[in-house]
Amino acid sequence: MSRFIRFPVLALIIGFLLLAGACSDVVRLPDCVDCRPVEMGMGETLEIDLGSSRDVSNDPEAYTWIVADTGTMTLVSEDRGTRPEDETEFIGGYSTFVVFRFEPTEPGTTEMRFEFAPTDDTTEEAINSLDITVIVAG
Repeated sequence: MSRFIRFPVLALIIGFLLLAGACSDVVRLPDCVDCRPVEMGMGETLEIDLGSSRDVSNDPEAYTWIVADTGTMTLVSEDRGTRPEDETEFIGGYSTFVVFRFEPTEPGTTEMRFEFAPTDDTTEEAINSLDITVIVAG
């Protein structure tokens, strides 16, 4: 009987170790405004996922998020795409998103800024912005 008890416990431990090994050093920007600043360490990657805003426009192609200031962070990748949405909220039934990934260049506190700007007219002011304070531990 003890052989049957040990197997589930061993499987649970192996599963936990595999899961722990599969986890990456990615810090994701929290959705809530009051849970910032973002804290991370050297060697970790900060992932920021920003999407369309139907409060600004129901045309998902009209505005896009751009990086206005990286502070002491380095942009390592940028992935853009679309997500299915309710057709009554977004033209064509989709919205756009961008996932920015950054790595710190040095420990300390830095400020980042993202702007939601018109896609086609670079002379027009951004309609919205997002400021993020990042604290990088050494």
